[in-house]
Amino acid sequence: MVLLVFVWYTVGLLAEDAVFVVFLFVILLSPFRADAYIDPGMGGLIFDTLATIALGVGVFWKRIVSLFRTLSGKKVPPK
Repeated sequence: MVLLVFVWYTVGLLAEDAVFVVFLFVILLSPFRADAYIDPGMGGLIFDTLATIALGVGVFWKRIVSLFRTLSGKKVPPK
């Protein structure tokens, strides 16, 4: 950890870079083999999540498109 702080100080990493470096260390120091399984209820959870995302995008589609048009600088057509 001291080495990591020294590297940040000497190189002058930004906050985003520091988050990336910490994430990289966590990935490299974590075990590569996980003894895990997916239980039978996980399929339903994944389906429910995808259905919720699809319905949410479907309901708010006009607002989402309007937001991106506004952020890109294009004129939003009147309602």
